[in-house]
Amino acid sequence: MTAFGVFYINQVKIAKGWKIVKGHIIDLDIEEISGADQNTSMSYYPDIKYEYSYAGQAYFNQSIVFHSSLSLGLPEGVFAGTESDVQDFLKKYSLNSTIDVYVNPKNPTESIIVNNFHIRDFIYLIAGFLLISLALHLFIFRKAYFYHIC
Repeated sequence: MTAFGVFYINQVKIAKGWKIVKGHIIDLDIEEISGADQNTSMSYYPDIKYEYSYAGQAYFNQSIVFHSSLSLGLPEGVFAGTESDVQDFLKKYSLNSTIDVYVNPKNPTESIIVNNFHIRDFIYLIAGFLLISLALHLFIFRKAYFYHIC
């Protein structure tokens, strides 16, 4: 898990070096996702579709952030939250507005519009370190646990 966390953070850092081009928002909406069962509340995510040009070719995309989706059922590159969180996020954007689009120069179909680190980008790394710490703690103090149990 720690190795995956390091790999993921490295990928996010690489995305920081992607080319910046101008794009236009062509659709803006809030989508809802129901929970897996009736006890789970609704989640919402911003649905932003945008167009941009790179090397003379036109592209369309809706990825907002670099693969930060940790929830099943969400499109790749978006995040979920409460309706008010998503509304607050969407206040920065308006239909037909010009935006910065970060484009992967090796694969111009891959793009994002928000290119900064978020705490959820570190979840795998943090969880991995916690598991390693727990394993080391149990290994170092295994005799004390053994004698306490017996």
